[in-house]
Amino acid sequence: LSDVGGLAEVAALGAARSVPPSNAEALAIALRELINDPGQRLQLADAARTAAVETYSWPAAAAATLAVYDRIRR
Repeated sequence: LSDVGGLAEVAALGAARSVPPSNAEALAIALRELINDPGQRLQLADAARTAAVETYSWPAAAAATLAVYDRIRR
């Protein structure tokens, strides 16, 4: 993914490969590496699933919201 906006957060979770914005050569290299490395693709897929469940699921969002309310209340 291109390293812009909130997408960098996904890469920081280990759930994606990051390339500089507007750099077609870097994107092509990253895609070629992923095409040729099934192990790396599986690793990214596992990290993406973990991130989705632990960070972006409704229970995780609810817990984060409650944590904010608890901090405000104190």
